[in-house]
Amino acid sequence: MLLVLLLAIVVSDWPTGVLSDFWAGHAMLTNIVSSLVFVVLGATLVERWLSRQENRRAEIITATALGAMANVPCAYQNALWFLLNGQAVHVDVDFRVTDAEQAVVAGILASHGFDVVAQTDVARGGAVPPEDVARLAVLLQDRQWVLTAHDLLLRTNQTARLILARWAQLMIASKETTRSLRQVTDLIDDIDEIRMSMNPINKHDRLATHADRELFVRRWRAGFVNAAVLYEDFGLTVGWQDFTRWSPELTQPEDRALMEARGLGRRARSATGRVYTTDAPPDLTLPATPEQPTG
Repeated sequence: MLLVLLLAIVVSDWPTGVLSDFWAGHAMLTNIVSSLVFVVLGATLVERWLSRQENRRAEIITATALGAMANVPCAYQNALWFLLNGQAVHVDVDFRVTDAEQAVVAGILASHGFDVVAQTDVARGGAVPPEDVARLAVLLQDRQWVLTAHDLLLRTNQTARLILARWAQLMIASKETTRSLRQVTDLIDDIDEIRMSMNPINKHDRLATHADRELFVRRWRAGFVNAAVLYEDFGLTVGWQDFTRWSPELTQPEDRALMEARGLGRRARSATGRVYTTDAPPDLTLPATPEQPTG
């Protein structure tokens, strides 16, 4: 609009000369109009430059916030993998597995004849992901494992909530980041539900029956898959270099089939969000194990 007005004023004087005599006969008005046009034009250009700078600043802040929040699903992915398969991955100082926890979990896995399996080996095709249902069916009977898993997930949840509080205000800047924030809060709640099932001070044993344990295993599977996919979604949003989705390699065959049906291959460039929800949990069956947790 401003450009059209400026062009109209210029054309009225030259080359058409329609208002040349008018402008020549009203020098003061001419000066006022030309000054106003200059001021408005300058203000508009400065405003646009400042707006671009502010948008750029907002993009940097948002990317930083998303990068920090990505540590939450990454930590959950690594914690659940460690508890089930024995390999501890330290990617952030806020989320660490202690040496004592590593020794306890390694001893428990060995006592049940389970090998330690590294995520990196599975992701690179050097190993296959262990069957989570088979391992959980045994480990849920081990009281020491249940208590260790509870304590680790409790500490991870507490740290996740601190990170959430630290960055939440910046994450509501746009619809995209607000959506990411909601996905993180949902994931925290999902993992906390897993943790509460193992709480040693529960008035009622929430792992007492086969149905309870089967529900637990479904939540565990959903938590791991959703954490792995959400972590990669954050990477995609932030724009990490050499982006590759490893989640299809780390999950179970039935999860992989579902993810591939949604277009989640290694080079998939679209964010997907949660693979499993409360209304659509993993379809799996836990083998009957009548024994109560011991240890």
